[in-house]
Amino acid sequence: MKKIVTVFLFLIVTVVSSQETLRVSYEETFTFTNNRQITFKTILFANNVISQYIKTIDDKKKFELNRPIASDADNKITTPKIVDAGNSSTLIIDRAKNTIRQNLLHQGKPIIIDDVTVNLEWQLLNDVKTIKTFNCNKAIVNFRGRTFVAWYTLDIPISAGPWKLHGLPGLILEATDTETLYTWYATEIIYPVEENLVLPDFDYSEFDLISMREYIQSKVENRKSSEKLMMSKMPKEHRIESSTVERKGLELIYEWETN
Repeated sequence: MKKIVTVFLFLIVTVVSSQETLRVSYEETFTFTNNRQITFKTILFANNVISQYIKTIDDKKKFELNRPIASDADNKITTPKIVDAGNSSTLIIDRAKNTIRQNLLHQGKPIIIDDVTVNLEWQLLNDVKTIKTFNCNKAIVNFRGRTFVAWYTLDIPISAGPWKLHGLPGLILEATDTETLYTWYATEIIYPVEENLVLPDFDYSEFDLISMREYIQSKVENRKSSEKLMMSKMPKEHRIESSTVERKGLELIYEWETN
């Protein structure tokens, strides 16, 4: 008798059985200016239409989140459920809908950021190397204030990769910015995934949907409000009339700021 596992998921499910799919585990490492590093275990599920990149934050839930939910009844494999944005962040690139969406915790509330599908203008280079038995080619791109170098393989012809890096003629196995502050390295590759893949979408009734521009502007306004409150409590002779904060994240400048 087959054992059927019933799982209650608060999400909308999209079945994409007609596309060859893959599952890749990455190590995503951030290096701070004092050389302190933090590494996340991330996972990518993708085909040539849609990709889902999951970064787990809470160590206690990593094993649960990274374990696919299988059902012997219908021979399908379901990707990890999208949980509270405080424990994980899921980034979904949907080429059919022309969207990039990501869930985050913002001001204590779970939100979904609606970004545009960016057309990354990659420069393909002649450099080659081997990563985990795969022949890889080098490519470089300038994206929102940073230059990224990626190594992709034509052996897996799925145009996907970690984070928002996509658009190459094969899977990205390794990537870094030119300052080596941000790096991604594939540690496990399953291709193709033999079972039908079920990619969950966000349940939009559970999250506030805002644009990337609104999200960035909200962060700027929050910083200004906090700064104003802080200065109001300082002695008059020590007050600062104005200040600017240099961005340190993956994205340094946005399209609407340069137009």
